Amino acid sequence: YYNTTTDKLYLSNGTAWLPLDTNAPPVPTGGTVTIPAQSGLSTFSYNLGLNFTDELPDAELAYTLESGTLPAGAVLPTSGNTALTGTATNTGATYNFVIRATDAKAAFSTQAYTQTIIVVGGTGGTVTTYGSYKAHTFTSSGTFTMLGAGAIDVLMVAGGGGGGGSTAGGGGAGGVINATSISAPAGNISIVIGAGGLGDHNAQTGNAINTSGGNTTFSLGSLTSIGGGYGARGFTTSAGTRNASAGGSGGGGGQYSGNNYNPTLPGAGTSGQGHAGGSATNTNNYGGAGGGGAGGAGGNFTGAGGVGGVGLSNNYRTGSGEFRGGGGGGSTHGSNTTSNIPGGNGGGGAGGPINATAGAVNTGGGGGGKGQHQSASTQQGAGGSGIVIIRYAV
Repeated sequence: YYNTTTDKLYLSNGTAWLPLDTNAPPVPTGGTVTIPAQSGLSTFSYNLGLNFTDELPDAELAYTLESGTLPAGAVLPTSGNTALTGTATNTGATYNFVIRATDAKAAFSTQAYTQTIIVVGGTGGTVTTYGSYKAHTFTSSGTFTMLGAGAIDVLMVAGGGGGGGSTAGGGGAGGVINATSISAPAGNISIVIGAGGLGDHNAQTGNAINTSGGNTTFSLGSLTSIGGGYGARGFTTSAGTRNASAGGSGGGGGQYSGNNYNPTLPGAGTSGQGHAGGSATNTNNYGGAGGGGAGGAGGNFTGAGGVGGVGLSNNYRTGSGEFRGGGGGGSTHGSNTTSNIPGGNGGGGAGGPINATAGAVNTGGGGGGKGQHQSASTQQGAGGSGIVIIRYAV
């Protein structure tokens, strides 16, 4: 008999009236469903059950590929599930495919889909992967190629300035730029890494005058981090070249009692990239102030050499904090040959009575200031070269 209340036909088994189950197939959404585009290397998370309505629970539907090609890396749901799984390959393409949904009583229907996978990231430099990021590190000039448009973070460090000679200041650190969420189109981006400045080794004769660090550039957005300023020279043949130079961070000033050249002036830093070098404030001693760092000004000379300004910590390369952009330590004066005035954390070279150490390579650290000028054979405080690190989420 037909029950108008339940809208079902019933049959008798001699004991009870049982509904006759006609089992209609699942009802698809129809047309072509566009699954939102997603980035390569990301996880699929689309729920196919949204597109089929059935008398039975969605989880009882079985999904098979009717025609076309699934997005590379996608896996159809297993029994009891409804979502695409797997990890998309990093290959840009649009995929068109048809899925069949079959219920537990073999009734089925089909639904057409389309989805685009967007290429993420690029090539170039030394590549590291950590957490949810991939990083490309450039320790020398080169080209970074974006495989597809996306957002990137960029750390840029310029070359550090060279330390001065003869009771002189430490070199300033190379300027540091931390640019986040840059919208980068597909294509090539040119990178130039700034070299470290020269250390001053014989100020008495005017030979090998120290220099500022080189700029680091990134062609996208015309970003430029400024090279660190050179440290003040306590003794030189030209009074006009004795003051420290401005830069990403400025070189440290110095103190020398001869020829009425007291004191020599520090260099200024660049706003948003670094800080000024320290000043010489003690007229009774010879020595130099620390070069400015990306994270703080250089220490003043007050009877002992000023320490280099601290750099900045950044986790772009490995996910762990790494300091870069430390200023060079200022000089002391005397017979002790130990380089014992520390540079700033972040690659700053140490200053000392006779010898000085260079800024660390690829940190943009400033070179240490050297205490005495009589010999070209003493160790020089050259600036450290710069670096560029690009990272993006994967």
